[in-house]
Amino acid sequence: MVERKIVVIGGGVGGLASAAKAIETDPDTKITILSEEKYPPYRRPSLPHVIKGNISSCDQIAIYRRLLRSKMVRLLRETRAYGIASNEGKVKIKNLKTGAKKTLRYDSLIIATGGSAPRPQVSGAKLKNVYAFRTFDDAVNLSKIAKVGGKAVVVGAGFIGLSIAEALAKRGADVTLVVRSRILRRSVEPDFSSDLKKRIEDCGVHVITGGVVERIGGSRKVEYVKVVGKKIKTSAVVFALGVRPSTELADKAGIKIGEHGIHVDNHMRTSDHKVYAAGDCTETLDLITRKYLYFPIGSIAAIQGAIAGENAVGGDAKSKGFIRAQNERVFGIDVVSIGHTLDEAKKYGISASLVDLDPPIIKRSLWMRKYPVKIKAVVDKGERLIGIQALCRKFSIQYMFAPLWALREGRTLDELRETWRLPHAAITDFVKMRFY
Repeated sequence: MVERKIVVIGGGVGGLASAAKAIETDPDTKITILSEEKYPPYRRPSLPHVIKGNISSCDQIAIYRRLLRSKMVRLLRETRAYGIASNEGKVKIKNLKTGAKKTLRYDSLIIATGGSAPRPQVSGAKLKNVYAFRTFDDAVNLSKIAKVGGKAVVVGAGFIGLSIAEALAKRGADVTLVVRSRILRRSVEPDFSSDLKKRIEDCGVHVITGGVVERIGGSRKVEYVKVVGKKIKTSAVVFALGVRPSTELADKAGIKIGEHGIHVDNHMRTSDHKVYAAGDCTETLDLITRKYLYFPIGSIAAIQGAIAGENAVGGDAKSKGFIRAQNERVFGIDVVSIGHTLDEAKKYGISASLVDLDPPIIKRSLWMRKYPVKIKAVVDKGERLIGIQALCRKFSIQYMFAPLWALREGRTLDELRETWRLPHAAITDFVKMRFY
C-alpha cells in the first residue's frame, strides 16, 4: 500500500483540525504541518489572559497536543511555505531560523495560512510599542507594558479590541479605546452598542467614538497619538482592526481568490483539485444569504478544517454553508451574536426588521431574574430568522442552542419561540446536528 502524504500549511485551528480529521479517517496517512510560529500551536482567544498575567507560558494554552504526539504527524516550526508547484505536487519551504530551503512532496495539500492583523498606514506606525495584535509575543510584550499608571490606546471595537482593552484595564493601565463608528458594529444593534459603551466606561476605560488615529508621535517609541485633533499621551498603541485573509501563497500558485479570500467549494476544495483550504484564509458560504462572505472565527475554521482533512484522504464530506455564531464575555457582559444584524441583512439585500423578544420560559426562574437579559431578533418579511443577539450577565449558553438550531433550519420567529419552550429538546437536537 502506497503511503499517502499530506502537507498542511498553517498551524492554527483550521490546519490542525484538518490534520486531526485526516488521521482519524485514514490512520496510515503521513502529515507534515508547517508553522511560521516558534511556539507549539496555541489558542489565540486566550491571548488577552497573557496580558492580564494569568498565563505565563505558551504551554498553558497549547492545543491539539495528542495529535502532535502522533508518529504520523510532523510539525515543522519556524518554517514558511513560499511556493507551490502544483503540477509536480510539491511545496517549497524555508526555515526562518537557518534560511535553509527544500521541497516537500504531497498527494494532497491543505492551505490554512489564516489571516494577518492589518496595520494602517499612519505616520509613526513603525515606532516601538505599536502592535497589530496577533501573536503570543505581542501579548507577552503588552503584559510587560501593562501596569498601574501605564497608558495604552486600543484602536478598534470588535471582540478582539474589547478583550485587549479589558485585559489592559484589569492590569491597572489607563486605557483609551478609539472607535471609528460604534462598539461591535457588525455584531450587535446600535442600542446594544450604547449599553456596552456605558459598561466599558463604567469599568474605567475612556471611549472615543467617531475618531481614527491620525498620527502616532514619539522619538524611538510611541509617546502620544493624535485623535480628532487631540493629543493623547500613551506608552503603547494596539491596532485591533480585524483580520485580513492571508492569500498571497495561493494567489502566487494560480489558485482562485474570491472577493473575501481563497475560494473553496462545499468540499473545501480550491480551483486546484489536489489543494484544499480552510480557516481565516478562505471566504465562507453564508447559509442565510447564500453569499460568500468572510467569517474569521475559530469554530468555523475548525469545521472547515475537518471537511478539508476528510476529503484530502479520499472522503466526501461537504458543507451546506455556515452561520456566524459568537458568544464572548467582555467587561463582565456576555454577548451573543448569531447570524446577521439589521444593517448587515440590508447590506446583503434582505428586507428585514428588528424584534425585541421576551425572555424564553427557560429563564423565568429566581436565579435568572437575578441576571436580566435583552434579546433581539432580525427577521425577513416572512418572519424567517436572519439573526439573534443577546446581552446578559451570566448563563449566555442557553441563548445559543435554540437560535442557532432555528437559523440553520430556516425557521420562523414563532417556531423559535416554541422551541425555546422546550429547552431540553432544543439542546438534544443541537447536539445531534451535523455541521457538515
